Amino acid sequence: MDSLKQRIYSYAGFAETLAALSEARHGVLVKNVPGALPVLVASYLFEKSRRPLLLVAETLEDAEEFADDLTILLGENVTSLFRGCRTTTAS
Repeated sequence: MDSLKQRIYSYAGFAETLAALSEARHGVLVKNVPGALPVLVASYLFEKSRRPLLLVAETLEDAEEFADDLTILLGENVTSLFRGCRTTTAS
């Protein structure tokens, strides 16, 4: 798995994007990114910084998929899933 991750991380377009994201100091908002790309970006940023990383998903199903994928890439000892509470907007 590690050699596959390194090949993906070193792909020119991906590497440029990761370099720009790595320089962010106060957080990064990434929206509308397809497929497994958010998980690959998150795993890279975590491995590079070794700092806590918060990934927020729109649905519980998305959050569970992200957590499962990150567990595969990073290991169980560094991933956690925090289930939020459902909120409603006032009318």
